[in-house]
Amino acid sequence: MNYRNELIGRTEHLPRGNYWGCYTDYLNAFKVDVWAISQEEFDKKEKAAGQSDQLPS
Repeated sequence: MNYRNELIGRTEHLPRGNYWGCYTDYLNAFKVDVWAISQEEFDKKEKAAGQSDQLPS
């Protein structure tokens, strides 16, 4: 498991908050990332993503 405190680290492209990265035991094929961020940080990331995450209708 990995842990980052981006409240202190402040990597430019990452949101401010806490991060946990966990690898699965299933063939080491998956990594699960969990972020704990404020609503303000979430809103910034969502706005920056714009409509790029939406599938065309």
